[in-house]
Amino acid sequence: MGFFDKVKAFAGGSTMVEIAFTSIEKQPPETASVPIGDSVIKGRYRITAKKPCTVLRHVAEVRTRMQDKDGSVGTRRASDVNDEAHQVIGAPYQFPYDMQPGDTMDAGFLVHRLDLASYYEAYGVAPLDPAVEVYIKVIVDVKGSPFDPSAETPIRVV
Repeated sequence: MGFFDKVKAFAGGSTMVEIAFTSIEKQPPETASVPIGDSVIKGRYRITAKKPCTVLRHVAEVRTRMQDKDGSVGTRRASDVNDEAHQVIGAPYQFPYDMQPGDTMDAGFLVHRLDLASYYEAYGVAPLDPAVEVYIKVIVDVKGSPFDPSAETPIRVV
């Protein structure tokens, strides 16, 4: 466990909810792939409360990282934000919403206006270069938490 992981655990945010991807582009998250020409990535995830909390928003980001250029944090390329001002029509929740230990909430994301080929070009490499990792990061903004829980999963670009 790294230093920042220890700080997050101590501060409590990462222990309030757990996030697990359930599908990416109607595929299992472990093997999900998208064509390089796609301009949209959709997916689903499940939030499980570990402690009583109030969820203020969900953020899904398409990120890239190339270890020798931008390290482990990566670069945010596009995002989908759902909050009180941007409610999800037909969702079983309205922001903000409360969760109790053991409660689960299924949610989804739709990140659009993607230009995957240009993300590779930004690193000065050819499209599909394996040195560039493309991934989805979901952040659940929990009220009162200095470090919001997050999860990420790689996406195979083909």
